[in-house]
Amino acid sequence: MAETDKSDSSQILGLGKTPAQWVDVMSGMGIDISERTLRERANDTGAFYRLGRTMLITPAQIDKIFEGGQACRSKSTRGSLLLG
Repeated sequence: MAETDKSDSSQILGLGKTPAQWVDVMSGMGIDISERTLRERANDTGAFYRLGRTMLITPAQIDKIFEGGQACRSKSTRGSLLLG
């Protein structure tokens, strides 16, 4: 029987995608981001798993990457509004 029980599989391997795979997913949603930018954001936030040269990002980590980018932008915007 070739079926696998998903409950026994790794969440990282089961849910994680490479940056290239996430770029393809986001492209299908109309979100334009390069693999390099995604890798940089993942590194900046620490939201990724790495084994050797392979980087995997789970859906929860993608949320953290987006949240991290929002926090950075909103801080700089608030600062410029307060000074202006």
